[in-house]
Amino acid sequence: MTNILIKNVRIRFAEIFEPKLQRGAKEPKFGLKVIIEPDSENVAIIENAMAAVAKEKWGEKAKTIEASFVRTGKKPDVCFVKEPYKNGDGEAYNGFEGMFYLSASGKQNEPPRICDLNPKIELTKSDGKIYDGCYANVSLEIWPQDNDFGKAIRARLRGVQFVKHGDGFGAGTPSDGS
Repeated sequence: MTNILIKNVRIRFAEIFEPKLQRGAKEPKFGLKVIIEPDSENVAIIENAMAAVAKEKWGEKAKTIEASFVRTGKKPDVCFVKEPYKNGDGEAYNGFEGMFYLSASGKQNEPPRICDLNPKIELTKSDGKIYDGCYANVSLEIWPQDNDFGKAIRARLRGVQFVKHGDGFGAGTPSDGS
């Protein structure tokens, strides 16, 4: 497992204040999608962490196992996908056009830490600072899955830090423009 911090990214489909039961899941989870600009330093941070985790877990077989991963669609074998996140019709969701994305989740008994730019200030949903479209720093744990469900590289959501407001993608957008 490797901990990373990706900075100044936009978030979408954020279920970070209360866990939500996803289709096909056995229990509710916290989670979000992170929009990654293709030319950002975040790409290298994520790729390096994924490679390190794969090498640590699978050793000499890491490259062969990684090459077999499905990297597209609704259920990729990796947390980081180098294409836009798409709906069932194959169209990129608003905000994902021309971007990469990272999926992260966390168990219902492991809520992410959510804070303001000043990390000493914890945020709640009612503060209105964290919403789909805001900019944030996201703390993740990259880990290898190797169990009855298959081999994969996943991201566990550890924390979200508000950085600044951005254009919202729907409900929950700040109305005062601050």
